[in-house]
Formats: sequence, structure tokens, C-alpha cells
Amino acid sequence: MIAVAKQSAAKARRFSSRTSKANTLKAATISQIEVARRLSHEIRNPLAGIKAALEVLKGTESLSPQGHEVLGEVGDEIEQIDRVLKQFIDFSICPKPQPETFSLDAMVESVFDQLRQKPAGFTVRVAAPVALQVSADISMVQRVLAELFQNGIDAGADLVTVDGRAEKGNVVIQVSNSGAPLEQEIADHIFEPFFSTKAGRTGLGLAIAQRWLAVMEGSLRLLPAGNGFEIRLPRGK
Repeated sequence: MIAVAKQSAAKARRFSSRTSKANTLKAATISQIEVARRLSHEIRNPLAGIKAALEVLKGTESLSPQGHEVLGEVGDEIEQIDRVLKQFIDFSICPKPQPETFSLDAMVESVFDQLRQKPAGFTVRVAAPVALQVSADISMVQRVLAELFQNGIDAGADLVTVDGRAEKGNVVIQVSNSGAPLEQEIADHIFEPFFSTKAGRTGLGLAIAQRWLAVMEGSLRLLPAGNGFEIRLPRGK
């Protein structure tokens, strides 16, 4: 009886310890989300005021051409701050997916059309079966694909190929590009937050993509050749 009581007490202590750790982790996560929201509010409000002031100054008749140029540069820097802040929020506060079934080829065409600053001659080719269906949050997958296309552009590619296949209950999507493959020392850190080899980039894009796919019960990994990525997502019905 004494041995049974000791075992029960030990189990109770272990359960209490696990519960305490889980509660601590939950509290830390909530705290991180609140900090991100507060940070967004505190920075975006003055940014909006600065943007409005810039527009007023640009309308000043006595402003010299040099003054217009300087205000344009200030406006560009404000836009960069806003982009960095948005990526930080996206990384800190992962949206709740709203899954629906959609066609992969139509999704790729939509993302390509919305890409900003496409280099001349840059194209995306879909090699996946037309009927291939994916079950996931459309807007989140669009953001992921846009990040992977941009990665190809940064690698100097003029062609990105999107291939896909059904594999058991999943859809496997390969997004490869014709650019130079990543060197191993870069590939080892490619999904780390804030890691970037490009000036002016936050280094959060791929970290966000990987995290969002995990939330959608999917995954993201670098292809062994270092010239693209593999996405896994639940297969649409």
C-alpha cells in the first residue's frame, strides 16, 4: 500500500510539473503576441502621421527639386519600416488558417500576376497536373509562394518551375528555379529568423513561410540541389 501511494504521489508531481511548464509556455506565447500588437500600434500610429506630413510638404509650391527628392527618399524609408514591421507581426502572430480546396495551377498564375518588380523575362512554368487540388488557407499559401518566387528572383533566375504530385494524403509541391544554387553555409541557416544575405531584407520571409505551412499541417524544406523548395500540404478532396 505504501509503495502504491508513493507511486501515485510521484505521478501527481510529474503531472503537476508538466502542467506548470505548459501554462508557463502558454503565458509566454500570449505575452509575445501582446508585445507584437503593442509594438505595431506604437510604431504605425506615428508613421501614419509622418506620411501625412510628407504629403503636405510635397504640395508646397516653394519646395525645390532637391527637396522633392529628399522627401521621396524619406517616404521610401518609411515604406521599408512598414514592411519590416509587417513581417515582424506576421512572424510573431501566426494567423489562424481558414482551409478550403483550390487548384494549384490557378493559384500559381494568381501569385505570379501579383508579384511586384518582376525582372524582364522572368517567367513561372506550372508542370503540375491541372486537376491537382490542395486543401489549405489560400491567402497564406499565396504569401508562401510569393516568397519562394522572390527567392528565385534574388538568385538571378529567369524561370521558376512549379511541379506537384499527390502522395498518399498530401500534395507535394516543388518550386525550383534556374538561378545559382545556394552555397552550403547559407543553406544551413536559410530558415533562421533574421538571417539574410540581401541588404535591406529582414530575413523573416522563409521563417514565416515555414511556420505558416506547419500551422496548416504542412512543411517546407530546401531541395537537396539548393535551387528551390519542397512544400507539403494536405490534399484536397
